[in-house]
Amino acid sequence: MPATRRSDWLVDRLAEAGRFSWQGQGAPVEGKIAIPRKERERVARRLEAVWERSITRHDDEPDPDEYADTVEQELERIGAKHEALATRVLTKRFPDGPLTVGFADWLRRQALSRPEDLLAFLEAELEIEWTDPRPSTRPSPQE
Repeated sequence: MPATRRSDWLVDRLAEAGRFSWQGQGAPVEGKIAIPRKERERVARRLEAVWERSITRHDDEPDPDEYADTVEQELERIGAKHEALATRVLTKRFPDGPLTVGFADWLRRQALSRPEDLLAFLEAELEIEWTDPRPSTRPSPQE
C-alpha cells in the first residue's frame, strides 16, 4: 500500500475497479442558465398532478413537502442533462438568519403551495431561463 491514507487508497482502488474517474468540480456558472422550455412544461405538469391528487384525496392544497419532493426529483432529472443546473442546485447557498442553507432546505422553508408560485421561485432563485429549441440549421430536402 502506498504512503497515503488508507481510506484514500481504498476509494481510489474501488473507483478504478468500477471504472469511475474523479474530476475536479468546475466553477459554478454565473448568470442565467438556459434550460429548454419543454422541461418547464414537464415540471408544471408534475406539479399540477400533485395539486390534483391532493385536492381529490384531502380536499386541500398539497403539503409543501410533497411539492418539494416533486421539485427535487424534477431538478435531479433535468440536472442529469444540464450540468450547470445540477451544480447550482448542489452548491448555491441561501441566507437563513446567521447561517446559510442549501437549495432543498430553502425550498422547504418557503412553504409554497401553488404550482405557479413554485415555478416562479425556481426561475428566480436558481436563475433559470426557459428557452425555445433552436431552429434547425440543416437545409430542408429539395423536391
